[in-house]
Amino acid sequence: MSFDPDPSLRAELDAALALLLPQIEGLSHLEMVSAIPTDLIAEFNAASTTRSHRRDLIVAVLHALDAVVFTYATLVADGYPDLPPIPLLPSIGDELAAELAVIEAAIAVFKTGQPETGQFNP
Repeated sequence: MSFDPDPSLRAELDAALALLLPQIEGLSHLEMVSAIPTDLIAEFNAASTTRSHRRDLIVAVLHALDAVVFTYATLVADGYPDLPPIPLLPSIGDELAAELAVIEAAIAVFKTGQPETGQFNP
């Protein structure tokens, strides 16, 4: 089973990466041309740094998407969304039912808003 949380985002990021990589490579080549003025080389360097940062962010998002896909596959392999029922001995079931009755009785006091009355609490 193949699962991708956002295939259109992945395609968009892959396309952006395909545009950025040759720009970064081309800018690094331009920085090495000796006939270009130093201030222009600084502009090339700044543009390359900006694009490299953007590339790194895109790659990080793609890796995060890959991690989601991997983790979801692991979750499905673990049986998600099903969970096995907890086996319960009849005696423990009876004990839990009695405990539930006591808790429900206590909750009913708050729901009715009626104080307890009796010999010691008139």
